[in-house]
Amino acid sequence: MNRFKIFVLLGIINNVLLLTASLLGFQDVAGIVGFLLFLFSIIYLLFSVEEPPEPSRLKIPEVHKLYKSKQNNLNNFLAFEFVIISSLFGIFVLYFNFSVAIVVALLWSIAIPIVLVTIRLLSKNLLIVNTINYCRLLYPELLESEIEFVIKDFIRIGSLDKSELIAGSKDKNTAQILVDVYIDYVNAQTIIQDEVEAINDL
Repeated sequence: MNRFKIFVLLGIINNVLLLTASLLGFQDVAGIVGFLLFLFSIIYLLFSVEEPPEPSRLKIPEVHKLYKSKQNNLNNFLAFEFVIISSLFGIFVLYFNFSVAIVVALLWSIAIPIVLVTIRLLSKNLLIVNTINYCRLLYPELLESEIEFVIKDFIRIGSLDKSELIAGSKDKNTAQILVDVYIDYVNAQTIIQDEVEAINDL
C-alpha cells in the first residue's frame, strides 16, 4: 500500500527532525512541523482521492483487483484508530504538558505498527472477497453462495492447475465455469492508479 509507505517515510523524517531539534535546541519549531506532518500523513492515508475505474473496466482483472483492494473496511478501522491516537495526543499535550514534538514522535511510532497489523489482518480474506465479487460481476446468473463455495474450494486446494482445481472442488459444474476466471484473477498483475486512469481514457 503506497499510502502506508508514505506514512512510514514521513514518520521517519519526523523522528530525524526531532533528534536534530534536540541536539540544536529548536524543539518548539520541530513540534509544530511534526504535528503538521502527522496531520497531513493521516489525512493522506485516510482520504487520498483517486479516479475510480469506469464500471465497464471493472471486468478487467487487474483493474478490479486494484480497485477492490482499496474498497474495504481498512479506512473505517484506521479512522477509529486515529480518533484514539488524537485523543491521546490531546491528553498528553493539554493535561500532562508534554512536548508536542515528543508526543508526535511517540504516537507516530505507535501508529506505524498498529496500522501495519491492521492492514495485514484485513488483507487475509481480501482475496476471497475480491474474487467472489469479480466472479459475480462476470456471472450474475450464479448464486453468490455457489460462487463462494467454489472459490473457497479453489483457495483451499492451493493450486493454479485447472484440472486439479476442478477435480478438488465439490461442485464440479460451477468449478468448470469459474476455474479460468479464478486463475486469471489470481495471476492478474499489480497495476498502479495511473494505469487505471489511462484505461478509463481508452
